Amino acid sequence: MKAVLLTVVASSLFLGADGKDDAAKADREKLQGKWKVTSGVIDGNAIPKGQLAGELNYKGDKYSWSFGDQSGTGTFKLDPSKNPKQLDAVPGDGPAQGQNVEHIYEIDGDALKLCFALPGTDRPKEFKSTAGSGLWLFTYKRVK
Repeated sequence: MKAVLLTVVASSLFLGADGKDDAAKADREKLQGKWKVTSGVIDGNAIPKGQLAGELNYKGDKYSWSFGDQSGTGTFKLDPSKNPKQLDAVPGDGPAQGQNVEHIYEIDGDALKLCFALPGTDRPKEFKSTAGSGLWLFTYKRVK
């Protein structure tokens, strides 16, 4: 009886992991391609529409970004089992190179919402950037 119970428990753990991996793969697939920034708020300060010149590009588990005259690259992992969904990015260059940048994300068709904290700050719990929070909130539209 114990062997049967252990088999059931072990199987459910593996199935749960597969389900989580499948959900991450599905969301990673939804992210693939180029996204143009449509709005941004940094530490409670909205970026004026005339200064919103940036994009994200996802390919596999890698990303690249540009904003104005700045750009960078890195890798990312998704955890859609959390609420809100979590994305961990590791920049390959810049001041946060090699550090984990904790995001939350939401994909709705051709719309993407990201909220993140710089390294050393707790992961955001909601899609909000208020003065003094240190959080960055961006929305994007898929480029077709």
